Amino acid sequence: MLGRLRIPFFVLALIMLLVVIGLETGSALFVKAGGIGADTAARISDDANRQDIERARAENGAPPGFAVASLALIDVILLFTVALMGVSMIVPQHIHARFQGCATCLFTCLSCMPAIGVALAALLAVMTMILLLIAFPFGTIIYAIVYGSFPRGDVLVLLSIIMGLKILFIVLLLLAHQRFLQNLGLMLLILLSLAGGVIVNFIISFPPGLLVSIADGVAAIVVAILSILCLIPLFVGALIGIVTALKPGSLPQLRIQE
Repeated sequence: MLGRLRIPFFVLALIMLLVVIGLETGSALFVKAGGIGADTAARISDDANRQDIERARAENGAPPGFAVASLALIDVILLFTVALMGVSMIVPQHIHARFQGCATCLFTCLSCMPAIGVALAALLAVMTMILLLIAFPFGTIIYAIVYGSFPRGDVLVLLSIIMGLKILFIVLLLLAHQRFLQNLGLMLLILLSLAGGVIVNFIISFPPGLLVSIADGVAAIVVAILSILCLIPLFVGALIGIVTALKPGSLPQLRIQE
């Protein structure tokens, strides 16, 4: 019993992880952000022009909310790794060994681009917010209008839901095959996925309300860097796997042994 993959539990685990990724990438649909309002911002300075305030709101929109969405960068890597391990337990090993190196190499290259993009976009947003915040008085007023009221409570609730679903994913994965526990790389990815949520929760929880938008961007940068660090060993391992698979009579033993 312990040597066979329980496919129903495995499929449910993948579905649960897909739901988590969907919640993360679609977090902007569940969490509504907004500034402190033109009336309140106008009272910050008697010199503020109401039309300038309204124009700033129209041009800049709402706080970006990078952090929760950035968690998907790590969870997509986890999804790919789990799916690849599941395939290794179903298809013949000689086919899987030649397929996994190319698939992993392609996946890491494609995944690195959005990770770098998120990191750069979050960095640019954080720099913009900081420059506005310190440009007193009018830059500070614009910052307060656009970024001053980040929906921290809603984000923390969404993070709690995501963490609960991740724990359910882990339970389903272990019910599918207990020997997943023996794969150190997978366990590290799962821990990193959980740690990402904890990091985001911590970073956006401690600053004052006016600075939460900046903290959100900083959290996204940290998570994006972690995802890039995850992709590096995967890429190196994929290259090694491709070279090994090309050697006659030599195939990597990467599947869970029954």
